[in-house]
Amino acid sequence: PIVTVYGEVPSAATVAALPDVDAWGLNVYRGESLYNIHAQFAQVSGKPMFIGEYGADSWNGNTNQEDHGVQAHAVEKMTQEIVAAGYANCAGGFVFEFADEWWKDGAGSVHEQNSGGNAPGCANYYPDGQCNEEYFGLADAHRNYAGCNEEAYVPAAQCSLKEAYYALRALYL
Repeated sequence: PIVTVYGEVPSAATVAALPDVDAWGLNVYRGESLYNIHAQFAQVSGKPMFIGEYGADSWNGNTNQEDHGVQAHAVEKMTQEIVAAGYANCAGGFVFEFADEWWKDGAGSVHEQNSGGNAPGCANYYPDGQCNEEYFGLADAHRNYAGCNEEAYVPAAQCSLKEAYYALRALYL
């Protein structure tokens, strides 16, 4: 089979120009929801689809600090939307990403996490109109897992896993 990860929903002309693609992956960054992407894709193709990337950052520009609760809410909501769509409409999805990337801010330091690194195409992103690529991880950039609790969220000073990790864990266990 031939599979591609295209980005957002391709146009009908793009789908028609690529008839040998057997399944489409979509990278979806729309905020706290996938906003009916399954129905939008069905309008341009009857082929299988999966979400190649989805997620939310934990940096809240409104408060100028991390907000793990906002990230957890968005990631959990989008995951539930994928599950609710059913396999016939969506083969699943991959959360972007496991750990924060502290080098995405071109104006910042490659040795520390900065609040820059906003990706293009994220206007009106939840909750602050930005999607900060340095803070998309389900775990922070420090990779400190020794103090983590298997069952429940532990504050960041002791554990690198964020609330979004535990929200996903709760959905599947």
